[in-house]
Amino acid sequence: MEHTPEPAERRFRVTTSSERLTPRTELVDATIQLLRESNIILIRAPPQTGKTTLANLMCRKMLLKHPDLEPVFFAWDEGRSKPGGQHTESYMDVLERQLREAKSKNEDARKKLGLQPNNAKPVYMIDDAIYTYSEKRMWEEVFKGEVKDRNVYYILICVHGSSTGFYQWGTDYSNAVFIPTDRRVELLPDASYNLQLRMNEEETKIVIDRWAAHHTPPAKCDQSVYEFVRCETEGYPGILNIMLEYIKMHTVGLFLNPNT
Repeated sequence: MEHTPEPAERRFRVTTSSERLTPRTELVDATIQLLRESNIILIRAPPQTGKTTLANLMCRKMLLKHPDLEPVFFAWDEGRSKPGGQHTESYMDVLERQLREAKSKNEDARKKLGLQPNNAKPVYMIDDAIYTYSEKRMWEEVFKGEVKDRNVYYILICVHGSSTGFYQWGTDYSNAVFIPTDRRVELLPDASYNLQLRMNEEETKIVIDRWAAHHTPPAKCDQSVYEFVRCETEGYPGILNIMLEYIKMHTVGLFLNPNT
């Protein structure tokens, strides 16, 4: 029997409580399925709430379980969008260069895993996608209107809120409005109906323990540390990373080892 994918609206609007992590597997699989259906999708979220984490998880899943997909994850150069900015590469040159670099890295990763690609199609995962808005030719030829090339996939990753009223180098609107709503993945931390990447208490503890093991000197954490960090970061991956980096720079282990 042929499988009929769930509508995107149903897949991405599920109930989540503020203290419970929505399974990453569900989000990653649903996003990849939406990508296969649409070829071009948009991922939006506030800063430090999971966009890059989701992209990295998708890259890993594609390498492990989707040999026909070639993940190409990179950030679009902000300098190309500045007024008077000088650049010699066309947008196609940028994509081709990033594809070459990604193929080399992915080949090394696949060799370690004993995997081989199968006529893999490129998946351009463009972080800081707001900086593509000045690439008028790119938007006219690739993103606006119907999908023109079914052998290439695009994921545009940008900050939530940039679909309306985002002022970017003299533009009073966001090109994200050209991506149909059923091709958008919204990671809204304050909306209970959207999938998120918030970590629960146990996952936060695992991240802290892994970080502490590589701390100089190596450190052990007590329960109060886990509770404090979880409370202050609310389980958002980017905020947790910022806090751990801050602790690393300013404590040299004392924060994590109250008895030293």
